[in-house]
Amino acid sequence: MNRQAKWRIKRELIKRQAGRCRYCGVAEGSRLQMDHKYPVSRGGGDDGGNLQLLCVACNLRKGTMTDYEFRARYGRVMSSEDVIPDPPISQAVFTEETRQTRGATSWDEAEGELEEEEDFVSGSSGGDEVTGFFFMAGLVLLLLLAVFGASILMWWVSPWLFVCSAVVAVILVLIVVRA
Repeated sequence: MNRQAKWRIKRELIKRQAGRCRYCGVAEGSRLQMDHKYPVSRGGGDDGGNLQLLCVACNLRKGTMTDYEFRARYGRVMSSEDVIPDPPISQAVFTEETRQTRGATSWDEAEGELEEEEDFVSGSSGGDEVTGFFFMAGLVLLLLLAVFGASILMWWVSPWLFVCSAVVAVILVLIVVRA
């Protein structure tokens, strides 16, 4: 799609949506961003029916979710129907909903409608946490081996290089562990 076609479609969407974000309803006019209801990365097209205008915050929050997935995720704070909220919904409301549903494995679970299912691998719930722990432990071990392996070689060149690389290794380990 060429630049003129994009602007023509964006002007049409601004008129159709009255210059307001499709999700939160904030009026930002030409600062709104064109978004694919069904992302191109997941097979969506550039036709007008697959495009909508979102504010920067909503577009970043949506990411590669489909329009349906986004509306399902934030169904407690916005309508599941394709209507622009009036009055606008504050970004703080979306942020709080994101915080409350972050750990849920499904949107229904966030509302308490599903119980935690057993993990087939471990035979108990929480298998993902165990897998994540071993992944992070392995990552830290590889990082330590790489940095300290190089540091030992540096010891022969200069003890100061060894000390500096050890400090960097400790800082990197702390960063990885906190992530």
